[in-house]
Amino acid sequence: MPQKKTYSRIGFLVTAAVVMSIIVASLTLSVMAYIENQRFLHSANQIMQIVNMARTAARNQQGFAQTPGTDALAALRQTGQILPSTINDWDGMIRATVTADGQLRMETDLPPHECRRLGLYFISVPPSGLGLTQIEARRGGAPGWTAIYPLAPNTDEDLETAVETACGNGLSQLALIFRFH
Repeated sequence: MPQKKTYSRIGFLVTAAVVMSIIVASLTLSVMAYIENQRFLHSANQIMQIVNMARTAARNQQGFAQTPGTDALAALRQTGQILPSTINDWDGMIRATVTADGQLRMETDLPPHECRRLGLYFISVPPSGLGLTQIEARRGGAPGWTAIYPLAPNTDEDLETAVETACGNGLSQLALIFRFH
């Protein structure tokens, strides 16, 4: 009889250990997902902060960053603006330049999964409400950019496929082009 109780205790302890392991693993995954979502939201907010600061400077200071190719981040620093970090949460650079047609081109380097998430996020906002006119992406080191938004006419791809293809694998770059002046 005592041996049966010993086996019952061992069985209970093994079952309890497995259940506790599953609970700890679930909590760990939940915390990791929360942290990753916070990094994502912080990066999206970084970009929008810079866009809004540049728009405000353009409204308030005649001649601010009107020359195509102007580094808008440097121009903001020259006005005394205190910028959010120009390094995203994945240690990628954030760049901002003025395009030939007077728009603000925000570019950032990031992992492909985050490139896809950020591209789809800005498409879903909706883009016109942000003054977002175009989204492009490219695989790190690739020579050309691929349009994600708006998609080229006569394209059979849906947005998710276009984003997936443009961001690729390995380090990616995402460009968000906003109305500026």
